[in-house]
Amino acid sequence: MTDPKPDIFHKLATQVVRRYQANARKSMLDVYEVDRCFTNLENDNLEFVFSNRADVVAILSNPEYALDLARIFVRSSLEFTYNNNQFIEMDTGEKERLLSIYSSYLDGMNTILINSRNYTDFEKEFSTLVKDHFKDLSHNISRFFDRENGWHVQENVILKQVVCSDYSPDFQLQLLGLDAIDLLQPVLDMGCGKNGTLVKHLRDRGIKAIGIDRLVSDEAGLREANWFDVDFKPESWGTIISHMAFSNHFLFHHRYIHGKPGQYARLYMKILRSLKPGGCFVYSPALPFIEQLLPSNQYSVSKQFIDNNTDGSNQKPEVVRVVNTGYQHVP
Repeated sequence: MTDPKPDIFHKLATQVVRRYQANARKSMLDVYEVDRCFTNLENDNLEFVFSNRADVVAILSNPEYALDLARIFVRSSLEFTYNNNQFIEMDTGEKERLLSIYSSYLDGMNTILINSRNYTDFEKEFSTLVKDHFKDLSHNISRFFDRENGWHVQENVILKQVVCSDYSPDFQLQLLGLDAIDLLQPVLDMGCGKNGTLVKHLRDRGIKAIGIDRLVSDEAGLREANWFDVDFKPESWGTIISHMAFSNHFLFHHRYIHGKPGQYARLYMKILRSLKPGGCFVYSPALPFIEQLLPSNQYSVSKQFIDNNTDGSNQKPEVVRVVNTGYQHVP
């Protein structure tokens, strides 16, 4: 199917993505403090936009195209955010707020292009627009701050860098003590990563596998979803895997003063109920505060330490295997 969007739209979209890629090593703290790298304007981009302003105005004046461009900004912003701190949750309301911020930014760009009499005027007005836009983003970030931290801005959890690594499929299976050919199907990888490498690895071997994450590439077997929105139907999964994903988030919310541990505890039990008899939930790190409460007549819990620690610390995280034994005591 031919893409109906004009070529200028794709060039603008490419500029957006490249801009985010150029600042990929920056942090949420840099965004909050409005680092100069974000507000410095590249002459090539400015000249391109101004020299093609009639076409750019046509794009920005088209509600459908302008909305699609704003969505590209939002998706790139979400990817930047999640890559910086995996514990930040952006629900539908927060995504809509971001969409509004970027839509206003594009509306401002359109107005400036329409009203600028020359390149100098355009450059000056656009520079002001970009600075105001990043002030809006900075203010939006501050809404997530822990207010009891007062003016200790850097102590706020949203500004911490908590990066989630992407491991090779064989390495993940080895760490989790799993053999692909022995997995009870179907297999669900919770927090599969953008590229879903483990899911692809399993599917290439004829194993029915699905991966879910907040942002995924458009590939077979990958589903873009928040795990709270997944319908975990009873006895539907043979194996559920979550390496340094779900339980990491659960631990964070268990310890964080503004966390939602109850929400994660309910989801944890939904996950277990979605296992077929003999099915297992394999994850790392461990969740001892809830594992010890599981009914032993329905679930068996086994643990092993991970020897291949990759973070250089002396701590050895545990891999947990919770099996639905298929037996339930009836009084």
